[in-house]
Amino acid sequence: MFRFNLILGPPDASRRKPLPLGQRSGLSASGGPGARDRQSVHLRLLDHDRSDERSLQEALDRKWGKAEIHRLGHENSEDAVTWNVFRWLQEAGELRLAVRILGGFDPPAESDLFLWGRQMCRTVSKKWPRLAKARNMAEPWGGQQTEPDCCIHVPGQAWLFVEAKFGSPTTTKKTDAARDAWLERYERTCPEVFDRDAVRKTPARMFPEQLLRNVALGLKVRSQHERLIVVALVRNRDATSAPVIASGCLSLTEVEVLHRTWESIYESLPARSELDGLRRYFEQKSYRLRPAFSV
Repeated sequence: MFRFNLILGPPDASRRKPLPLGQRSGLSASGGPGARDRQSVHLRLLDHDRSDERSLQEALDRKWGKAEIHRLGHENSEDAVTWNVFRWLQEAGELRLAVRILGGFDPPAESDLFLWGRQMCRTVSKKWPRLAKARNMAEPWGGQQTEPDCCIHVPGQAWLFVEAKFGSPTTTKKTDAARDAWLERYERTCPEVFDRDAVRKTPARMFPEQLLRNVALGLKVRSQHERLIVVALVRNRDATSAPVIASGCLSLTEVEVLHRTWESIYESLPARSELDGLRRYFEQKSYRLRPAFSV
């Protein structure tokens, strides 16, 4: 059983915000003394949203199968930042902004949000059977399967698979042998997706296998005629060539792999009171006890 210690900001019943995680000034909720797998999650509530608290409690109780759940309370948790930003945009009805900044087009209507392998609705989260099926098709070998950080679906138009980073590099391989084994494995389930020669020419420690796993999974999730856009989302100071390298490792030209920054989301936030808390979050969030974002 987890103990939630909450910091409440100015009450405002007219605006309900999602539950921000990993704040610099948050308090912690921990497993009992002596717990082998100690959990620590930093919580800060500006406006109390019980639906988000319930969803987070389910994740903490391992009901979602969330990987690395113990890291959610860390100052440098990319999962916490991803939850805070995209849930806030969803609550404010601004997922269109995310699609415009990350995908480069304006969707005709509000989109669907998926975090940590779950479909996020305004008040509840739901299982995502389509993801489970896609995982078993792309990665049938068992073990920990790919967990997209964030997905946004514009029905009938596009899927955005977001690989969110917060100070850490895109995962690569350590050796050429490991890179080649990766290729052999995914070629069996995703034929004609990867350019074998290009992959083998890419140095192992530059081979962006994490982005390419999102490509493999996204191709199994999307419907025919829907675009697949894989986004490497990083801070300004963590600019990376991984999307360019990933694009060069693909045989399919219709898959887009793009580089975007957290700061581009901040800079595009409209002047709405519902987004003031998110704006402050970007401005006050820390990384290694220093300002996290160039805002």
